[in-house]
Amino acid sequence: MTPTNDSLPAPSSDSSPTEATEATEASNEPETSATARAARARHAINIGVIIAVAGLIFSGVTYVFNRRDQQKADERRARTELTEVIGDIVALPRLYPNNQVDAFANSQFRSEMVVLVGAAERLTSEFPQIAGPADYLALGYANNNLLNLTSAIDEFARAEDLALVAGDAGLTAAARFNAGISYFLLGQLPRGRRMFTRALSLSGLDGVPDSVVVAQQPSIRTSWALAEATVGQCIEARRQLAVVANTPGGAQVVNQVRSQPSWPCG
Repeated sequence: MTPTNDSLPAPSSDSSPTEATEATEASNEPETSATARAARARHAINIGVIIAVAGLIFSGVTYVFNRRDQQKADERRARTELTEVIGDIVALPRLYPNNQVDAFANSQFRSEMVVLVGAAERLTSEFPQIAGPADYLALGYANNNLLNLTSAIDEFARAEDLALVAGDAGLTAAARFNAGISYFLLGQLPRGRRMFTRALSLSGLDGVPDSVVVAQQPSIRTSWALAEATVGQCIEARRQLAVVANTPGGAQVVNQVRSQPSWPCG
């Protein structure tokens, strides 16, 4: 007897869990593989980007350090060269004494000094951090010798600024006094006298003992008197020498000044 449909066993509603899982995994396998490949690809891209960025950062840091090392080496070479040039600037006037009247010698002095000043100014312009107050003071002297008086005043101002930062009383006074000389040479006597007065007081320089200020005054006032005498201001010149005469050992200094043949004020 052929069984009827009614007699066939009904499909069980409880299919095998193992079979269901296998079926699901089989159906999802292509998608899962594709997702994994994409994730791996993204991960590989991210790693590549990170490595590339790290490489750029490393090369950038290396460049910065190499550039700093090179800059320091350049600064050391420039400092060595500046020291040599300033030494030549200071030594040059000794080769051409004040009583030198030979026209060629004076022309030669000027041409040599112009070259040296140009070399020093190039170095201090390119590497301003290598220059100290004494360097700018020497450049001021040189420009005064060349009668480049505005440039001299600028150099003395730089020297004064750095000397104040360093707390150097001697260089501060020298920078101010020599700026006063530049103003005298320009015919600006009141401005020159103000600079002389500032050199005497050392205003703006904190912590300088009074003994240092007092000790510098005789030499500054003597130089002030010489500057006044040079431009025919004998009353002011004698007034400064009178102050010097009242300091310890000052009378001897005043006698030496007045005994010079070039002293014009009697």
